[in-house]
Amino acid sequence: MMKVFLLSGACKSGKTYLLRKVKKDLRGSSVMVYDMDAIQYWDESIENVDWDWSKLWPSIQSNELVKKKMELNLDASLRWELLAKQKTIELLAQGEDGLLINVLDRTEEGDQFYKILSELFDVKLYFILVDPTYPRYLINLYKRKDSKNYAQTWGRRDTLKKRSEYFDEVVVNSLLFGLRRTRRKLVALLSGN
Repeated sequence: MMKVFLLSGACKSGKTYLLRKVKKDLRGSSVMVYDMDAIQYWDESIENVDWDWSKLWPSIQSNELVKKKMELNLDASLRWELLAKQKTIELLAQGEDGLLINVLDRTEEGDQFYKILSELFDVKLYFILVDPTYPRYLINLYKRKDSKNYAQTWGRRDTLKKRSEYFDEVVVNSLLFGLRRTRRKLVALLSGN
C-alpha cells in the first residue's frame, strides 16, 4: 500500500527545510518528495493548466461514484485550492510513496477533499503538523527577512496548534534539535526500513 505523508504548518515553520533534508536522504529512491510552492498557487498570473480526467483516470483504480464526488469537489474549489488539489491527485496517481507539503487546510469544515482522495486511491494519508517553538520561529523569520507577515503567520501557527487533533502527528521544530528525529523517522518510513 502506498504511503503518503502531508506536511502542514504556518509559513516559516520549517516544512520546506524538513522536505529538503528528507529528499537529500532519499536520493536515488523512487519516493516522491514535492513542495506545493513549485506550482505557485498564490500567483493569479499563473494560468490554470488544462486538466483532463480522461488522461489520468485509467491509472486510478476506483469507481465512477468516487470520481464524480471528486469532480464536484474540484468544481466547488477556489482557484488556488483547485491548483493544489489537481497537483495532489496527479502526484498520487503516479503510485509512489510520497512526502508532500500540504497547502490545503484539512481542518476547514465542509471540504471532504482528503476523505474523497483516500477513497479514490485507497490510501491512508498521514498528516503531520510542523509546529515551531517561538525562538525557532523568530530565527526562521529573521533568516527569511520577511517580518511583514509575522502577525499573520504566528496567528496561523496558534490556530493550527489548537486543531492538533486533526493531525496524525505533531512535530515540534525546536531551537536545539530542530526536526532531526522527524527527519529520521520519515526517511525510515518512506524507505521501508
